[in-house]
Amino acid sequence: MAMKKTRNTKPVSKKDDIIIYNIIIALCLVCLAVVALLQVNRLAIQIDTMVETYDATIYVAIAAAVCTILSLIANLIFKAKAGKLISLIGMILFGTVAISAALLRVYWTTVIPLLFFVYIAAGVLFIIFEIYQHEFFLISCLTTLAGCCFYIFSKISPLSFKFYFLCLVFVIFVATCAFLTFTASKHGGKISLGKRQFQLFVPDFSPIFLYATCVIWALCLIAVACLGSTFAYYCMFAAMVYELIAACYYTIKLT
Repeated sequence: MAMKKTRNTKPVSKKDDIIIYNIIIALCLVCLAVVALLQVNRLAIQIDTMVETYDATIYVAIAAAVCTILSLIANLIFKAKAGKLISLIGMILFGTVAISAALLRVYWTTVIPLLFFVYIAAGVLFIIFEIYQHEFFLISCLTTLAGCCFYIFSKISPLSFKFYFLCLVFVIFVATCAFLTFTASKHGGKISLGKRQFQLFVPDFSPIFLYATCVIWALCLIAVACLGSTFAYYCMFAAMVYELIAACYYTIKLT
């Protein structure tokens, strides 16, 4: 009687388990942030709770900032991994609340769509960092920042201080990514910080996609500066499509 052959399955490593747990925690934090923001938006549009909600933002921002500092101190004090993890989660959670409440205090409900975008984008970027190649993570950071800037550009005048400031931030980030890509491509995916070296990408990575991303969004930024806010609105959707194409490409590379 022929014996049934057993399939050789690759055992799940402890590192894979940690990645799964990290992704679950990140998804829970994103869902919590989105639900909380939906609740704030509901209270903000009701006449009987609008003023109280706005007045509470300053106190929430201060309290969350204090909790963020306490979480940071706890993270530096704790030696156990569980304590460091809990304090890190608290630092991220309270820091997000502090920044969101401060932005709501300044811009009120006009900033809520942008906060939704940032919350979801942060969760997606974390998942990409945990699962995909680091070059795709850098491409996603570039594309996310570009989409965020284009969304803001579609709402403001190209002659405003905010426009020039965001342009400067975006140009610095693009130049930094291009420099890191160039340095890593010359040293087998490694970059040097002082006397220490870090393996930023795999040794045989191709920098073409990263260079193309830097060039595309730099050209779009110039076009937005010339053509105005309407073109920025279309560039925002172009960033979404570009990210989807990159996701398909790097997903195929994983197999």
